[in-house]
Amino acid sequence: MSQTGELSIAFVSQVPQLYEASLAFLSQYEKSACALYESLLRKDKHLYVVFRSFLQSVSIEGLFSFNGETILCQFKNASAQLRSCLSAFFSDAKVTCLAGQDQSVKLMAEALKNTANGSANEVRTFMLMECRAPVEAKQKVLVRLATEADEDSVLQMHLAFLKEEVAPAWLKETIANRESLERRSVRRKISQKVFRLIEQEDSVFCLARVDVQTPHYVQIAGVYTNPAFRNKGYAKSLVCQLTKEICALEKSAVLFVDVTNEAACHVYQSAGFVAFDRYRICYYK
Repeated sequence: MSQTGELSIAFVSQVPQLYEASLAFLSQYEKSACALYESLLRKDKHLYVVFRSFLQSVSIEGLFSFNGETILCQFKNASAQLRSCLSAFFSDAKVTCLAGQDQSVKLMAEALKNTANGSANEVRTFMLMECRAPVEAKQKVLVRLATEADEDSVLQMHLAFLKEEVAPAWLKETIANRESLERRSVRRKISQKVFRLIEQEDSVFCLARVDVQTPHYVQIAGVYTNPAFRNKGYAKSLVCQLTKEICALEKSAVLFVDVTNEAACHVYQSAGFVAFDRYRICYYK
């Protein structure tokens, strides 16, 4: 490691000193960077740290994960030097998606402009929301864990969610081509007991998952209701039940919602969630 205080990028797992310093740094952003924080706790092999090293210490400027396609990031402060360092690192990389806390993503997006990736083709802004105390839903429904027997139903709901809420415009019609890949993902997540669902006559029509957990927070994601069952309070009932389970663990529930999705924003607010930050996702062709 350089001893001059210049910026460097390295795998977090490369040096024990970097891991401990990274953990101390990212603990400050645990609520807004749950997924990144969890990957640090798991010592994910795709996790990088941006740092300055001195004779007796290191100063962490940020962390990001990059699996060859998707970047998830959190930085302390923006600077021309940091942008230049990131541009050099990603000079030959092909990025398809960039996500994280709003200001951190803006910094990384500026850095990517100076690479072959250029400017993002689609940008979405989300509200990061938190609930510390569960709200009792008026509508009582049975919420249960998804099991192996639910694989096909959960997969179809999951694919519909990806098409409607996740995929950029130019990929929406190709989601069906990902069925084999997504089936493996769904199967793994079912075995990890992260999917919760509501059903009627053995037909799953409302789904969510809780697959990101940190010491103080659990992230709710993938909330999706079959269009035929919307505006009937099911999504709120599901989220309220999940929040109740999370708070029983003495943790807070967090999630992010597209700022343009007024119906979803209303559901989460009525379920006791309060906005605390902005989240941003950039898509690249």
